[in-house]
Amino acid sequence: MKLTLENKEDRLFGKILRAQASDCPHRPFLVTETSSTSYAEAEAQTNQLATGLAELGVSAGDRVVLL
Repeated sequence: MKLTLENKEDRLFGKILRAQASDCPHRPFLVTETSSTSYAEAEAQTNQLATGLAELGVSAGDRVVLL
């Protein structure tokens, strides 16, 4: 998937993560001293979180605080 900085929609984190998960799913997204998460794993976790929040009534545009 080709993203450009010219299109504001292409700058959204979710869209960038989805594109990277599609283009290079096994490549590391987040690496720490003890673990590594691939783009595909990060997208799956993000989708699970979004589904759970939607089930609680949270929708696009709502503000959510993470700690």
